[in-house]
Amino acid sequence: MAPDEWKAGLTASARYENIERIASAITAGCPGRADTAQQEAFKLESQAFDVSPTRQDYDQACLAASQPSLPPPEQCPALSHPFHHDPTPGLTIGHYTNCVELDEGITSTVYRSPATAATADLLSPERGYALKLIHHHPPEPHNPTREIKTLQSCSGHATIIPLLETFHDGENHLVLVFPLKPLTLSQLLDAGGPLPDPQVSRITRDVLSALEYIHERGIVHRDLKPSAVLLDGPDGPAYLSDFGTVWHPEFSPPSEPADSKILDIGTGPYRPPDALMGNKSYSTPIDIWSLGVLLSELASLSPHPTPIFSSPPTHEDGSQLGLILSIFRTLGTPTLETWPEAAAFRTSPFGMWRVFEAQEGAFDGVSGTFRELVVGMLKYESGQRLTAKQALEHKCLSHEQK
Repeated sequence: MAPDEWKAGLTASARYENIERIASAITAGCPGRADTAQQEAFKLESQAFDVSPTRQDYDQACLAASQPSLPPPEQCPALSHPFHHDPTPGLTIGHYTNCVELDEGITSTVYRSPATAATADLLSPERGYALKLIHHHPPEPHNPTREIKTLQSCSGHATIIPLLETFHDGENHLVLVFPLKPLTLSQLLDAGGPLPDPQVSRITRDVLSALEYIHERGIVHRDLKPSAVLLDGPDGPAYLSDFGTVWHPEFSPPSEPADSKILDIGTGPYRPPDALMGNKSYSTPIDIWSLGVLLSELASLSPHPTPIFSSPPTHEDGSQLGLILSIFRTLGTPTLETWPEAAAFRTSPFGMWRVFEAQEGAFDGVSGTFRELVVGMLKYESGQRLTAKQALEHKCLSHEQK
């Protein structure tokens, strides 16, 4: 067998079984780490997968990681009551103690905090909380006040992350509090694929359910990407989050009316061509485009899923041009017939670009179950893209895949 050939034969379900065993071992050895066990298990399994030269080495590495072990008491003290948490000093933010940084971006820093008796009335304390601390004066289109109002208006929807409370810390930072979820879709994809069709179907349905709800109200998410989809576990449920750049017909300012929206939206390869070409009147179909790109990755047949389009990192010059060329090379350079609305865009896609024919077999890397759905989302003309409601009625999502 050629080096690494064994990896192609390792099913996603086998990998998830190992991840679950490792996570259970972490929790058994240290109940205080239960809220991070899933993420730790993903990292350990991914490391075993990446470095093991043979399947036997991989199995042995996973077996070793799944053996319960009791760490030193100073690392994991015994639980003395149901709200016990790791006493390792962390930040105190408001009435949330032992806050540990999870992620930092340009406009905010996210911390996790264990549930305590003081905060237990907000949520079942099994996992704890995620605190999004907003940096002072984030630039548009980032707007935490609009994010808060939008989330409050969507309160109660099953697949939109609930906002538990907001407050200002001692340095007058605005803090948004959410239930802590153990996994993001980005982490799930990083663990490798291909993913089973039923799993892809469940996650996609949950995201589309959230989009259908906000789109019916004229709300545009504007930054749909794998890290904006939170998961309770590898099979879901999934929750749409990260509403920091949302456009809302009621809560957006008069300086950003429906026909003159900000163009600097989206992330990497998930950015829609409408905004790339200067269409300030874009609307809910841009979220469908972003989901189509995301679904091309989620339903990828590759052991290392990637989006159907590529985009240079945002810090590199020409990232926008690189993405436009990737889209044109894949779908073919648009014409007045395939993208009539673009004739009115600020930047015309006609006549200024090299003409590429649509790439033969461009969607062959997507599971056949979801290929038609992805194609229906990735139409140049926004009015030809499936709506969230139409996508939910597609045969691949209408029932559990067998």
